[in-house]
Amino acid sequence: SSIIKAQPDYILVKIDGGTDSTKDGIIEMGVYYYMGANYHIYMPLSFGEDFRMEMSDVIDVAGADLGDILNHAELVIGGKVHNQFPLNFDLVVELQDMNGSTLPTDPITQSIPACTGDSATPTELNIKLNPQPGTDLSSLAKLNVKFIITSRGAEGIVITEKSYIQASLNLRMPSG
Repeated sequence: SSIIKAQPDYILVKIDGGTDSTKDGIIEMGVYYYMGANYHIYMPLSFGEDFRMEMSDVIDVAGADLGDILNHAELVIGGKVHNQFPLNFDLVVELQDMNGSTLPTDPITQSIPACTGDSATPTELNIKLNPQPGTDLSSLAKLNVKFIITSRGAEGIVITEKSYIQASLNLRMPSG
């Protein structure tokens, strides 16, 4: 199946020509005639049932001692996400070392619901950073924050120029 669904299946162009009926009209043979046209075609994207899009942002936390803090306390990514996409998506966080290698963690994810109507859906974030017991966090240097959007089997979802994701993130230590 196709990732991008063709929309529309065809375009119909209809031209209603005319002349000024208050004046005589003469067509001369062998003369070139030109017609100007002004048009605007707006075609939103519509995706198939196997659509998947991933956007990520790597936050440099080297020197912030987050690895040491995580060894002794819980850290939570908080904030708010506004989703103006007509699709649900998942926010996934990976703990990484300086080379971009992912450190072992329990899944760090939160689902973000699709927008409803014309307004963005706000979602409060509460994502606990869960390193697996025994993981050496001294090499923690980056947080890779991913937004993974999938159609989850729905077909014909339309994304327009007004679709957006806006996130405001913070890091907090609930116990301290």
